[in-house]
Parts: sequence; C-alpha cells; structure tokens
Amino acid sequence: MNVINEDVSASYNDLSYIVLTGFSANTYPDITISFQHHIDNYLHYEKAIDLTPFIYNPDFGFKEEYENDFLKVIRMSLLII
Repeated sequence: MNVINEDVSASYNDLSYIVLTGFSANTYPDITISFQHHIDNYLHYEKAIDLTPFIYNPDFGFKEEYENDFLKVIRMSLLII
C-alpha cells in the first residue's frame, strides 16, 4: 500500500492536485478522501474503482441492518483510487 502523508492543512483541491500529479509519476496513494467532482478526474486516468462489489459482499460488506444508515446518494458514489 502506498501511504503518502500530506499536510493536514491542505485543501481538498490541493489534495486532488497532489493525487492527479502523482498519477504521471506513479506516486499516487492507494486511497484518498475527495469530493465527487475530483473523482471524475481520477476516472479519466482510470485510477478509480467501483466499491459496490465490496460494499455488498456477503462476507465482508455492509450488513443489511447498517445499510439504512447511509444515504442512497453516498452509497452509489463510493469510489476508491
């Protein structure tokens, strides 16, 4: 796993820039926090994956009783790079 510790005072835009520039140097993190519109950029580089198969996996995914705790919009937009 590639862990990159960035300054916690960086904005989401700064973090997105760091991730995007890391794609060309192959130094991007395996997971990051971001806004949905940043993920559109990650998809352009084919670096984001859909977490749906993991979320609904019967062995290690969300259990049905927890599913109602999450808004449908959030569940549908969960992506990781």
